[in-house]
Amino acid sequence: MKPKSRDRMYNSFKYRSIFSVLMAIFMLVFLYYLTYEPHKKKYPEPVAQIPDGASVQVFQVVDGDTLKVRMGDGDRIASVRVLGIDCPESMKNSKCERDGKQGRHGCRWQIPRGKLAKRAAEELLDNEKVVLECGGKCRKGSYGRFLRYIRLKNGMDFGQEMVRRGLCEDFAWKYPHKRALSYLRAQTMAKQSHKGIWHVE
Repeated sequence: MKPKSRDRMYNSFKYRSIFSVLMAIFMLVFLYYLTYEPHKKKYPEPVAQIPDGASVQVFQVVDGDTLKVRMGDGDRIASVRVLGIDCPESMKNSKCERDGKQGRHGCRWQIPRGKLAKRAAEELLDNEKVVLECGGKCRKGSYGRFLRYIRLKNGMDFGQEMVRRGLCEDFAWKYPHKRALSYLRAQTMAKQSHKGIWHVE
């Protein structure tokens, strides 16, 4: 065999051997990745039901009247709509656009006031342990959110406090609820003091 032919055969064999080794390493790494558990990110599971009086931890304030909570074990999450109040929207969406078309305040008016409500909610709720109260029959809203009153660890009714500060309004005019009387009293005081959304410009 000529030297050049022998060199070509040697080089071809060498490259095939290197390729085979690399492929074997790749397959080992790939198989290890598939079977190694810690790399798999575990997402919290949604909650099917929350009992009355459940203690949860708030991990995200979405809006002045909407939040996300973790159940006691930390592996289950739920979206909660605060029962009895309605806060201005903190970002442009179909709701504030619809409100504007129906003769109520639209997005331009709501958004700055909604941001104030969200900020206050974050100060009161963010990463805090709270108690969710049904105020009667435990229900879900039309968007699958749990409708609950929020009891702070100091005993304060969160929704009533937001109404008292003039950051949100009592929602009994549209959705009657068990605590409407006390919420309306708080709202009347906020109106008389021209607080928050009742400020006269």
